[in-house]
Amino acid sequence: MRSIFIAIFCIFFLSCSSDNQVTDKKQSKEILSMIYNDKLLDFKEVRQGKFTNTDRELIGFFIESEIIIDSTHKNKFLMLFKTDFISHIEFEGIEFSPFKPNPVNPNTTFAYVYQYTLPEYNSPFTINLKIENGRIIGDFEGYVHRSNDPNDMKYIDPIYLSNGKIDIELPNFK
Repeated sequence: MRSIFIAIFCIFFLSCSSDNQVTDKKQSKEILSMIYNDKLLDFKEVRQGKFTNTDRELIGFFIESEIIIDSTHKNKFLMLFKTDFISHIEFEGIEFSPFKPNPVNPNTTFAYVYQYTLPEYNSPFTINLKIENGRIIGDFEGYVHRSNDPNDMKYIDPIYLSNGKIDIELPNFK
């Protein structure tokens, strides 16, 4: 009986003492990140969908993701692209909804939707994209506005997104 106990103990000890542990952890290969208010926002679980024109013809796709802040608040991010799904891609739009503390009541938070890029008002937003090996790779940086009305722009400050990175799989909708 003692020899069985020693054998089981040795097998248990040897199986647990390996330095080469393999962890089966799923990792997304998708990268969608940026810096906003000096914080890195690294969006996980990027979802993709079809982008169609008014005749319901496929002209591109969108990507969306969110960062969960708490049980009711999420920073949401969406980008639209026009593409032929082979070699040509162009940026079509952005939507970002960051939650921030309410300056009047710090116990609550709120979010505005920023969705306008307005280079014509000296407010640059640059994005560089390319299709490479079945992936869309790029970077972006610039100002995003809540409104495209010049009167609103006098009172509503834009937000600045920097060091934006995109590396996602090209969707296969065709």
